[in-house]
Amino acid sequence: MALDDQGKPQPTGTFTEIESSMIILALGQDPDTNFLKNIPEINLLKDGTITIDNKFSIHKDGVFAGGDVITQDRSVTISVGHGKKAAREIDAYLASKEFIKPPKHELAGFEFLHLDQAGIAAEKTAAAKEIITDPETRVKDFSEVAAGLDKDTALNEAKRCFSCGNCFECDGCFTVCPVKCIDKLGAGKRYKINLDKCIRCGKCEKRCPCGAIKMVEPA
Repeated sequence: MALDDQGKPQPTGTFTEIESSMIILALGQDPDTNFLKNIPEINLLKDGTITIDNKFSIHKDGVFAGGDVITQDRSVTISVGHGKKAAREIDAYLASKEFIKPPKHELAGFEFLHLDQAGIAAEKTAAAKEIITDPETRVKDFSEVAAGLDKDTALNEAKRCFSCGNCFECDGCFTVCPVKCIDKLGAGKRYKINLDKCIRCGKCEKRCPCGAIKMVEPA
């Protein structure tokens, strides 16, 4: 292989023989998109990837793409994210509307959390540590260096997440409100506060364990 003007390796047809004690097979893979070449609306690049717009559309009505087939980093994590984002755009397309990304929640600092209200100790729980193979052992083969976590430890780690600033529907605010101005909207839809009935006592804010409720002075 030799680098071209753009710094990318290109085959030269020249071979060299070298002695080795170990050979590692490391192959790059490209998507097979030859079947799309006859569709004029699709812009195929030299490496077989497809260009898309910011809605994951490939410039042909009703066709979307993501993951390894588009011109972005190729990893499982990114591909899963593409699936989620593209699904929103597809749903909006089928409903003849536009998907508008909602604003992100404001970050909740530690001072807004109420650990005692979540039924857990206020002291910080130590994170679990992975078993790491020592350097002398790891150089002998290609076994995993980090052993990961077993099922019970992984579940315990997940429970340590406090969902900072994001309501996880614990019903704390709903049960503590003295005037019942908070309505439950159903699983996954959280709550609605009737500000006309609210007496601004602040009990919901103090009861919310993750800082999802914030009392502010009116503008």
